[in-house]
Amino acid sequence: MEKAKETFTDKLINGLKNAATELEELRVQMALGKAEAKDIFEDLKKKFNGKLTELKCEYTKIKSDKNVLPLITAFERLQALLVLGKAESREFFEDQVTKIRKELSAFEAELKKSDLLHFHAAEILLEVEKFKAKLELISLHFQLKKIITESDFQQKKIEFLHKMDEIKQNILEKESEAKEKWSSFKKEIDEAYTHLKKAFVH
Repeated sequence: MEKAKETFTDKLINGLKNAATELEELRVQMALGKAEAKDIFEDLKKKFNGKLTELKCEYTKIKSDKNVLPLITAFERLQALLVLGKAESREFFEDQVTKIRKELSAFEAELKKSDLLHFHAAEILLEVEKFKAKLELISLHFQLKKIITESDFQQKKIEFLHKMDEIKQNILEKESEAKEKWSSFKKEIDEAYTHLKKAFVH
């Protein structure tokens, strides 16, 4: 029997749940001291850069007109920051993070202007938001701030999963009536990541 095709809503919710799993793995890795924050940061930048390359290739296949250039340029500016030298000191780390956050905002503004269909834009946005959440978690660790306790974390994780059910229902309702533009679903993605960060980042 042929497997049912994954809907946009399923992809979105699964993407959020995968992000939660990745953040949990990162939190455990840092709590156990398996690697230094600067090494975790380098690994995060490298993986995100690879994902951006993949998404950029997909985007150029979807849109081949002249309007593709501004978003491609935004991809490349962001990627240039991700390959800067290793953050050996806290000051260098904070400088890199500040520049990356600024470029992420510019990238998201360009993504909004690109008017991609919701399923393409949502995929890019999910990766950006996941990266931002991981960046916040690493920033806390780099600054030697306490990472959320295990008991508190488990409760927040349960709350996050319940919130996912509500968000899924909202998206399902919108999906049948809204125009297929990402702005129709950005509110739900933002809300989901707000709750996700509450579960992992103090």
